[in-house]
Amino acid sequence: MRKIQYVIGTQWGDEGKGKTVQYLCKEAIKEGKSPLVVRYCSGPQASHTVMGNGHTHICASFGSGVLLGVPTLILDDTDTFVDPIALRVEYDVLKSKGLNPKFYVSENCNIITPYDVIANRQNEDSLRNGTCGCGVWETMRRNLCDFNCGPFLFDSTENNIESLKRVREFYGFEQNQELENKFIEDLTFVKQQPLINDCDYDVIIMESSQGLLLDGRFGLKPYITPAQIMPFVDTLGNIRSSIINPAEDNDIEIYLCTRTYTTRHGSGYEPIESSYLKYPHFEANKNNEFQGNFKTGILDIDMINRAIDRCCLSNIENAKYNLVINHMDCIGDAFEYIYNNQTHFVKPDSAAWQIVRLINLTFEHVYLGDSPNSKLTVME
Repeated sequence: MRKIQYVIGTQWGDEGKGKTVQYLCKEAIKEGKSPLVVRYCSGPQASHTVMGNGHTHICASFGSGVLLGVPTLILDDTDTFVDPIALRVEYDVLKSKGLNPKFYVSENCNIITPYDVIANRQNEDSLRNGTCGCGVWETMRRNLCDFNCGPFLFDSTENNIESLKRVREFYGFEQNQELENKFIEDLTFVKQQPLINDCDYDVIIMESSQGLLLDGRFGLKPYITPAQIMPFVDTLGNIRSSIINPAEDNDIEIYLCTRTYTTRHGSGYEPIESSYLKYPHFEANKNNEFQGNFKTGILDIDMINRAIDRCCLSNIENAKYNLVINHMDCIGDAFEYIYNNQTHFVKPDSAAWQIVRLINLTFEHVYLGDSPNSKLTVME
C-alpha cells in the first residue's frame, strides 16, 4: 500500500505547510521509506521556509523536503506552472549550499515565460487585487485565450524560440534578447532532467502552494489564485490525479495546517488586531511591492470552517484527517479566536483543544509546533 499525504493550508497561506512537509519527510525516512514531494498546484510564488542541516531555505519551485535530499516532482496538471528561470535560480542557490537537489518536471506543465512575468507586474488589475508578481495569472489567461504555445518541455529548441516570439507578440512587447537567451538556456536545463518512475517512491507528499481560502474554485473571491488548492474529487469521493490510481489501494492522509492566528498578504480580508499575540522572532513573510502588506490578527475559525465546507473536504472517500497547529509559542496571556462572528478568549493551555473542538472535521491526530523550528509533537 502506498501512502499519499496531502499538506494543505486552511486559510490564505503562510500556515506552516513547508515545515509540515519537512516533518513528514523526516518521519518517512526514519521508517526506511522513500518519500517524494509533489508540487501539484500553482507555481514559483510559493514561499515555504524550511530549516535543517545548518541551512535555511525558502522553497518556491522545489518541495520542502529538499534540505533532506528528498526529490521534487512538479506534477503535470492544468493548475501547475513552471518558470524555468526561477527554478534554475533556486537550483543554483541550493547547489551553493552544498546540496544536490533532485527534481522532475512533468512534460505538460504550464510554462511561465519572462514576458508573462513582465505582463503580470504591469497589469493594474493584478496589482490592485494583489499578486506575487510571478506571472501565474498571465500565463493562465494566455492559455485561456488558446495561446498556450504548445508543449514547451518536449518541443525542439527552434520551436521553443518561435513560441517565445509568439508570446512576446501576444503582449506587444519589444524583444529582450538577453532575457530570451536566459529563458531558452534554463528551459533546456529543465528539459535535460530525467523522467520520473514514481514506482520508486512509497510515500507521496502532495505539497499545496497556498491556502484553501485562495482556491480558484472555492476561495474568498475576488482575491484568489487561478490554482486549485483543493485536490479534485470525483462523484465517488476519489481524488483524481495523474499520480493516484483510484483502483490501487492507497492510504490517503490529509494534513490541514493553521497558525494560532490569522495571516493575510495583500488585498482582501482584514484580520482583527489581537491584543495578546506575541509575534515570532523570525518571520519569513515581509511586505513587498507586489503582494502588499503582510497582515496578522485573531484566528478566525469561522473562515477555516467556511473553507472546509466550501471545499467539501469531508467528501473524500476513506481519507484520514490530521490537524497541524503552528506558532503555538505566539500565544500570549490569552488565546483569542473568532467563532460564530464573536471574539472569544481562553487560557493559553486550552488553545489547541479549543481549535480542534470548533473545526468542522474529526481528526486522527493533532500536531503542535512552534515558530520557526521544524519539530512537531503529537497532542495527547
